[in-house]
Amino acid sequence: MTNHMQRGKKQVMYNFPPKATFSNPKHNLIEISDTMFGEKMDISSEQELIDYVHANLSSWEGGVADDSVPSPSRDQWVIADPERVYAEIFPRVFECMDCGKIHDYSGKRITGLEENGQDCQRNGCDGNLTQIHHVGVCPSCSDISSINVPSCDDHGWSYVKLDDRADRYQNFKWRCGACNGAVIKEGIHAFCDCGEYMDVTVHSASKAMNIHDLTRVDLGTNNVYQSDLRSDEEIDPLVIGAYLGEFDHPETTLREMVQKDGVSGIDYDDLDADDPEVIEGIKDALGQIGGGENPELVRRSVENKVGGVEPTENMRRYIQLHEIMEQESAREDASTREKQLMDQMGILDIGVTSEFPLLKGVYGYHRTFNEQEDDKPTPAVRTFPPIKVEDGDWRTPIYTTRSKTEAAIVQLDPRAVGHWLSEAGYNIADTQDMDLPEARATLYAAMEPVEPYSTDVETNEKYNEVTRAVHRLLHTMSHLLMQRASVHSGIEETSFAEYLFTDALATAIYSNNTQNYTAGGLFTLTDRNLDDWLLSTLNQGERCMYDSTCAEIRGGACHACLHISEIGCQHFNKNLSRIDLYGERIAKDAATGFWKLTGGLGST
Repeated sequence: MTNHMQRGKKQVMYNFPPKATFSNPKHNLIEISDTMFGEKMDISSEQELIDYVHANLSSWEGGVADDSVPSPSRDQWVIADPERVYAEIFPRVFECMDCGKIHDYSGKRITGLEENGQDCQRNGCDGNLTQIHHVGVCPSCSDISSINVPSCDDHGWSYVKLDDRADRYQNFKWRCGACNGAVIKEGIHAFCDCGEYMDVTVHSASKAMNIHDLTRVDLGTNNVYQSDLRSDEEIDPLVIGAYLGEFDHPETTLREMVQKDGVSGIDYDDLDADDPEVIEGIKDALGQIGGGENPELVRRSVENKVGGVEPTENMRRYIQLHEIMEQESAREDASTREKQLMDQMGILDIGVTSEFPLLKGVYGYHRTFNEQEDDKPTPAVRTFPPIKVEDGDWRTPIYTTRSKTEAAIVQLDPRAVGHWLSEAGYNIADTQDMDLPEARATLYAAMEPVEPYSTDVETNEKYNEVTRAVHRLLHTMSHLLMQRASVHSGIEETSFAEYLFTDALATAIYSNNTQNYTAGGLFTLTDRNLDDWLLSTLNQGERCMYDSTCAEIRGGACHACLHISEIGCQHFNKNLSRIDLYGERIAKDAATGFWKLTGGLGST
């Protein structure tokens, strides 16, 4: 017996994923989600997402049920946008509300429920049936089942009743109504096919279903600005040019530059001048293009400044986000005091948007207590059953949906960053007296692209020392800003997360909990409390209760000062150090801190 349900996508993902039980008030029944269907979702970070899920499953202490985790390849997984879910009745043990007879329709006995409905089948009774909401959950393989109904030696299951007046499951009693209520067996029990004895609980208890989920930033695909007019190689320098300031971006968007480039390549001798629609189309195209920048000059300038001009995915995403913020124009101009504080902290700009795009996803579950008992093993995690995709293959699903949240985008001043690097002895030109485009180009040319969710920036040899230092500086400042944002915004620290655009010297601090945060909290923080937020970050970030041990031995980063929840930290609390910001103030023989050079801690 199945029931076709229709719900919102996020509600389906978190409340009705496959193998989740729920109460259906429409039919006054408890049901279990059986099958969920969805269309394949195209995202820019598909392989990153698959790698992340595979790593989490592979590192789960209890393992994966049936050793069923697929390899981390795209032909084994599908990012699915949930559309519809089918459910069936579960658990299948019922009790007559009149005579108390237990009806067990579990296993192959489901046909009896389909044929007889919710009516008592004991002779002489026409009472209605109600479900018993107790279920068994396996502490080993995370399976779920109906409870076991014992039989009477003399009367079988003809009149089994459940006496549930005791406070504990082990004191419940199974009785036979045909034997004047004689006790058949004590306690409620359930047994798993894996051989384990199941824990008994109500279906809605917290241990019955614990979802494994994720929140990731989804800033679109790298094709967002692509056009039939130009190839990737021709458009890529425009992306870098937008960041370096080679044209008036974001007032002139990349799309407008691409259109301008395409229109400038039109051969008017080949146009049908007698076709009014063609002429009108050209006029419309020309009218949509503003600014006097020449795309070809932008390309040449970029190539001269930075050489290689293929932008990273992160740079593309940052430029796209920068345009979104400009279009939204939600934040007022900074006050004189705010600008002074930003200058003293080496911050070029702080923007805010309510259009920061997230992916919410679920990829598995386990069944146990939320607070795992010491004497019990960690249960196995289960992936969701495979679904069929367009090409006919069956793949393991990661159910995802898109949502929007608020984010504050903090961009560091490349002139200050380059000056700090030079003073600290890194092999890079001092950018202090450069103009902004030249300073950006100097740092961009010296850095390697950082993988968005890497955990080895400080150890991987593919990252040069300048890249590690810039990432560490930006990452550290991002954590301090998140910690102090919770104080001044009213949003819990655990609701904040970060997304670093290392090659753009920027970090996005966003709310990763779209259900439990105060809407407008980040707008209020940046518009009304920006000076308090920045000043407290500057002053409070210097201290750690474990100094000098933290600063001198642990590198200036520990759980008491910089570490945050790994849900919120993009790089799992790796490559962090307060020493980069505070220098000799917290560690002997350290180089001058970034905030000392910018004047935030007093000028040199």
